[in-house]
Amino acid sequence: MVGWRGPVLVDTNAIIEAWRVDAWRALCGGYPLETVEECVIETQTGYQNRRPEQQIDREALLAGLKTVHKVSDAERASALTRDGEIGMLDGGEKALWAHVLARPNAWLLCGPDKASLRIGVRLNLRDRLVPLERLLDDAGFRLKTPLKGAYRRDFARSSSSRSAKGRSHDCSDLNRCPCAFDRARSGSLAKPQTVKRPSTASSDATSISTNLTQVNGAASLYDDSYIADGPFALGGFIASPGAWTDFSAKWHAMLRAGTLAKAGKYHFKMNEMAVNEERMERVPGFYWIIEDHVVLAGRVP
Repeated sequence: MVGWRGPVLVDTNAIIEAWRVDAWRALCGGYPLETVEECVIETQTGYQNRRPEQQIDREALLAGLKTVHKVSDAERASALTRDGEIGMLDGGEKALWAHVLARPNAWLLCGPDKASLRIGVRLNLRDRLVPLERLLDDAGFRLKTPLKGAYRRDFARSSSSRSAKGRSHDCSDLNRCPCAFDRARSGSLAKPQTVKRPSTASSDATSISTNLTQVNGAASLYDDSYIADGPFALGGFIASPGAWTDFSAKWHAMLRAGTLAKAGKYHFKMNEMAVNEERMERVPGFYWIIEDHVVLAGRVP
């Protein structure tokens, strides 16, 4: 990486750590630094609760950055289809990955988060991830204040190596463990089955039935929802059988950005996604998969 003059993308934590050890000017002088709007915002959040050396002046920060990127919804959705765990990152890291995965040119990314390192390894981008210590060393900066462990070469090397070799973390918590994603999508998709409507149900009961039906070279997927003795709705999509095959693979992988069902598998239920803003940020990824594959959508009534 010696002599690297391409863009270096920095996340919120890398910015704060560089500021803490008084290395921000050296970093800006050595590399064309870039980031995303969310990371800039995060550097200002909780400002009053930080130690003086971690209080970042916004104007000085922006002066040292070559570019601050705005991330589009399409970029966010595309990133989630590449690796669903991106949806579980903090806002700044999530936006940063969405941006870099859409870049056509070479880049390096500096950030200490283990989940982010795992994503880079899985996407075969391990050589694009660089620890802050290496950037400062190659820029010729001599540290007067030691870096925290997560920003050092040995931490990045050991973390990415463990990610490349296999599981290196506690898998007991399905809500946090990335291996739960792989367990949830292991095997082939279950064949669609029709669930018969019950003859009696409570006033708030809802039944969903799903069919994949092929007629004249086109295949339709429909879904019904109703309340007993109340409203009934039916909606669906039409696409070619080949498009449904590709859709199924991408949708199944995308489920990692959904919610965890009681059975320990990830699924997509809109009422569960709508409970907070963080979950709603993941919804466009599902929408874009639908839009990319179907040719016709309809509903009754």
